[in-house]
Amino acid sequence: MSTFSSLSDPLLRKLAKRLKDGDLRRFTMINRVCRIAGELEQERRNLKSLKFDSVLPKLTGGPWRLIGFQTGDYNCFCHAIGIKDLMAICGEPNSFSTADFFYGQFGFSRIYPDPNQRLTQSPPFLTDDNPLVGFEPTLVKAVVYGGWQNSRGSDCTVSHHALRVANGWESKLGSGELIWHKRLDQLTWSKYGKPILLYSKPRQ
Repeated sequence: MSTFSSLSDPLLRKLAKRLKDGDLRRFTMINRVCRIAGELEQERRNLKSLKFDSVLPKLTGGPWRLIGFQTGDYNCFCHAIGIKDLMAICGEPNSFSTADFFYGQFGFSRIYPDPNQRLTQSPPFLTDDNPLVGFEPTLVKAVVYGGWQNSRGSDCTVSHHALRVANGWESKLGSGELIWHKRLDQLTWSKYGKPILLYSKPRQ
């Protein structure tokens, strides 16, 4: 009876009583999967109903989808470095120097702009055409969004972090949902700024 009580609808429980044990286990599993899929679909609809014109005006201009529920347990920086607990980090980047420091704490090294070259002007923004941002199975890559503070490229603001995956990028929207987007530029022209820094570390 405990299995029956786990079903979410009285009609489903009534139908389940007529099934054999093996069928019942499969039926229960299917019911749970359908319920979770329904919740995810509702989240997706809720997310699509938001006014992206003012928040992420270019997101819907390319392929994207919702891949995680809204939660404040972790943020975009946590997701980029592979940690799902906001309490497990002692801070997060807000400038050029702090980006190098905090990413370095988790084994990442900056690969763009080249740390071995002294900047005399702000470097170009990153795009998906840059071979450095391409997916590599042996590396974990994270892009930092923000803006250069001056023409010399000596400092920047940091406003978002995106994780490179095989078919695009994953972005945790603050304390909101986790989304997948195909291109870096889908989050530009928003409060996040533009892709300016790139970090990587060996994949374990």
